[in-house]
Formats: sequence, C-alpha cells, structure tokens
Amino acid sequence: MTTKNVWCFACVLVLSFFVQAIYAQDVVPTTQPVVQAQGGDIPAELKPFDEMVNKALTAYNAEDFKAFYADYAKMMSGVATEQAFKSLYIDNYKTTFGKYVSRSFVKEQSSVPENAPVALIVYSGVFEKESKVKISMNFTKEENSWKLMQVQFAKE
Repeated sequence: MTTKNVWCFACVLVLSFFVQAIYAQDVVPTTQPVVQAQGGDIPAELKPFDEMVNKALTAYNAEDFKAFYADYAKMMSGVATEQAFKSLYIDNYKTTFGKYVSRSFVKEQSSVPENAPVALIVYSGVFEKESKVKISMNFTKEENSWKLMQVQFAKE
C-alpha cells in the first residue's frame, strides 16, 4: 500500500468516528428492528442503504473486491483497492470473524440525519466464527445518491 493510500485510509477511519459522534442523536425513526436473516420488513427510508449493504456483504463472503467496492463513493477510490480489501477484509476481518451469516438493524446506533451529506447504519451481525459483530457502514451523498464510504466490523 502506498503512503498516500495509507494516509487516505487513516483519514477515512478518523472521519467515521467523527460522523458517529456528531450524528449519534439524529436516529432514523423505525417501528421495529430489522432482522435480515428472518426476512423482516426494512423501513422504506433504509432500502437504498440495505441494498448496498447486501451487495457489500455478499462480495465480502465471495472475496470479490470489485463487487465489494461497486457502491463506494468516488472520493474513496484511493483506498478501494484490491490490496486494501485483502489486507483489511480478508486477512483481518475474515480471518477473525469468518464469513458473514446474518444481521439485525440497530436503530439506536444508526443515524440518517435529514438533509445531511453523511449517514451511519449499524447492524449486529452473526459471522461463522463470532455471533456478535458490530457492522458499521458509513455513507455519503454523491451526485444526489448515497454511496458507501466505509464498512467496519468489530466484536461486540
């Protein structure tokens, strides 16, 4: 990974923590938690996000970096590389957690502020090797549509 790519990746990680802190109180209203594994109803306002999440997690399981980064924002192109995918998602996350199995929407930690250019969607995930994994997805508005900025997994 070049110094520029490492620097961009570090900036994305720091930005994600600031986004979570800034918008933690502006939560998307939902009537019930979404349980993807059981086919629960996804609130209409989250469908564009959830479709990108499905694609990214399917690509993660398949170890397909091109499909994984397909919905990423153009501004993330410096870190949306095969090398970064292998290093972070395969060598780190997949070795630690295994394949993704299912997820439940975490309303209290998710934030899609009205008219804001950023959003955070959080799930409680089940993976092959770990039954409680926090899946955090950061999004940004690009050309009037939502795009992924970051996908992060952490043991709950």
